[in-house]
Amino acid sequence: MLEIHVINKGIGESIILQLPNKKWGVIDCYTSTLEDKNKNMTLNFLKEKGVETLAFIALTHPHEDHYKGFSHILEEYQGKIERVFFFDALDSVKLVTFLENEARVYEDTKRAFAVKELIKILRGINKLKNVRKRALRECNKLYADSDNEFEMWAIGPTKNQIDKYEMKIINVFDNNRMIKNTDATDKNLISGVIYIKYGETGTILSGDADKSSFQDILINCTEIGFNLHFDAIKVSHHGSSDAFSEDLWKKRKNGKVYAIITPALKYSLPSKEVLKNIHDKNVSILLTYPPLDEGNNTDKDSYLYDLIEDGDIVFKLIEDTEYYYDNDIEHDDKVMEYGICSLKFDKKGIVDKKTLGHAYEF
Repeated sequence: MLEIHVINKGIGESIILQLPNKKWGVIDCYTSTLEDKNKNMTLNFLKEKGVETLAFIALTHPHEDHYKGFSHILEEYQGKIERVFFFDALDSVKLVTFLENEARVYEDTKRAFAVKELIKILRGINKLKNVRKRALRECNKLYADSDNEFEMWAIGPTKNQIDKYEMKIINVFDNNRMIKNTDATDKNLISGVIYIKYGETGTILSGDADKSSFQDILINCTEIGFNLHFDAIKVSHHGSSDAFSEDLWKKRKNGKVYAIITPALKYSLPSKEVLKNIHDKNVSILLTYPPLDEGNNTDKDSYLYDLIEDGDIVFKLIEDTEYYYDNDIEHDDKVMEYGICSLKFDKKGIVDKKTLGHAYEF
């Protein structure tokens, strides 16, 4: 059996896999605080499952909501990680230099602290000994278990997307001095996209790849004859419309298909447009965290019904937005409860699904 568990709390994203050979892997990680690793839901999940070693960890791209807390994983599983897969941009030395410059420019801000966490993670990865390391880029086979008919591939980003990102980084600097806001580098350009093949099943884990990335991926896969048909997909970029590819959805299989969405409430994601589009395809939607209605309640059924049927309900955050998204303070455990969406596969298809916490199926 293959199990895929997707974790989110209205911000951030982590994906935990139990492979058919009973080994475990982690793709991305998010925690609300670095001060206390006991609040890291990804780490807690692994501990609850009794996971002692990791077949792999993967970092799809350098956005805080996908890497904050990975340093906890590296510390906890030091010497117990077999493989590392990471986003492909520059070489590690140049990338750390770029990030150090960014941290200096935004010194003593939340952004600087986030960048320092990424530097810590990258340096931690560089120090790993006897670990197989692979870049997340097109047509890279990451993991294979022929006895169980299991393969995991990086299908993106493409060379074209990586080149675009690296050019943006180069244009940010002049003689090693940062001259532009690094927001212009558009980190989603280099988001890894992972395809999992298990027996007759296919699953796409999209990271935060945008529409242009999927266009390139589809062209490449067609050219090399790579079958992208899928039974399940982790929807890209928290359900953003700029990441929705109609051509990609044509690759879904006939029959029951599941789409997992990890909302980013701060940015009003998933978008109503994307939810409606997926819903209209008769795809089962699993949301790890419910959007909040106009009364700040998580009335799942009525909210989503109105959203899809009428299209006039606006996403609304709770009143104290700064409190809700300030990662450096304590949160109300009840308000900030995580949601977990889980799928279980045999070699023929999806045999079970579960939702825990704030997660639910629509």
